[in-house]
Amino acid sequence: MSQSTEYWANNEYVRIATFDLNSRESTPLGEPSQLPADSFLISRYSGNTSFHILIDAGKKDQAKMRIIPQLLQMGIGKLDMAVVSHPHQDHFGGFIDILNYSGIEVGQLIYAPVDENDIERGDLDPLNYETWREFTEVLRQSGIACRKIMRDETGGTIRIDSDLYLDIIDVPLFRQDSSERVNINNLNLVLKLQYKEFTALFPGDCAVKQSGEIMASAAGDRITDLFMLKAAHHGGTQSLTPEFIASCNARIVIIPSNYYIVEQAAVFADNIREYGKNGAKLLRTDLYRTIELQTDGYSVRCSAESPDETDYSFFP
Repeated sequence: MSQSTEYWANNEYVRIATFDLNSRESTPLGEPSQLPADSFLISRYSGNTSFHILIDAGKKDQAKMRIIPQLLQMGIGKLDMAVVSHPHQDHFGGFIDILNYSGIEVGQLIYAPVDENDIERGDLDPLNYETWREFTEVLRQSGIACRKIMRDETGGTIRIDSDLYLDIIDVPLFRQDSSERVNINNLNLVLKLQYKEFTALFPGDCAVKQSGEIMASAAGDRITDLFMLKAAHHGGTQSLTPEFIASCNARIVIIPSNYYIVEQAAVFADNIREYGKNGAKLLRTDLYRTIELQTDGYSVRCSAESPDETDYSFFP
């Protein structure tokens, strides 16, 4: 990327921010109490206008205690777009809090439909399906506009404006009345953010099967040499393959890990090595309460804050 100052001067930029969901204090706020959680806020600023996209919303109760207060503190009363990557409660559960909260408007919710049988049978924790049913009922009662991304839209785009869009990298195949048990972590809506020359991939919890299928498809050519990668499945087991990570060749990798994953997942250190092989800057949410990237589409400013330190980086 080549540095440009024109867009900073005109207040023309995109910001990507995390929330304090995975610190030792915040992890137990939602159920299951040990799971880490995902949520990313993408904000597009252009002069006096703004557009806000929330990709996933952490666990139920976490959004009420962490995401909503932070949005209000930032002066955000409307999420123009909300995205559910896949039906696991550490990604969609917080939307129950947001949809039940009258102080934040949601313009549109985007998701890829997954068969109810897969959601019910694809997770060993029965609470996941119960929470999903609660979410869908709250969503129905809210009357919010929903956009279902179907399999034939793979390769298309979700256009925000002339400079900002989301590439639809992969959409899970919707299977009706199948008795085959599936891994929900292979049923992600995988999106790539494109803002001028800046790129960021949000693969949800994309597991080995889905990441392998992406690499073997035409979409594999669209995930090369990214600037930012969101680590799948919290940097733990059953996530992106080494080949997938190497193809992304990201300069920054954000890993939504927590103390439990770091301390209990035996392969966490091996996965970290894969993400950092090319010298990428690794930012873990168990170490930093908040992580923020700002880009004019060419250069990137990055800050990560913990109770003890603030890490600043600039990428020209």
